[in-house]
Amino acid sequence: MDKLKFGLIGAGGIAQAYAQAFNESSCCELVAVADVREDAASALAEIVGGWSVTDYTQIADLEIDAVIVATPPTTHAEIACFFMERGIPVLCEKPLTTNVADAERMIAA
Repeated sequence: MDKLKFGLIGAGGIAQAYAQAFNESSCCELVAVADVREDAASALAEIVGGWSVTDYTQIADLEIDAVIVATPPTTHAEIACFFMERGIPVLCEKPLTTNVADAERMIAA
């Protein structure tokens, strides 16, 4: 069985837990990490054997099954909608957003 392939947007504290979980998973793999901090993206990608980028939009060009959004909540709507509009499933860290308008935008997408 092929593993599900994920992209991870954000390489901060919670992302470290995701990296550990993916390294222990037999059904899923983390193939790419995006973070505006190049060193953070590279370090986390190295742990999981994935690719690193500073622009999350580049992950949409990869063969992935879903993305995890683990960035500051004020960025969730923009990032999540970008992927959902391209038919890529999104798992988003909480809080979903910081305002109702962004939440409604995400729901609509």
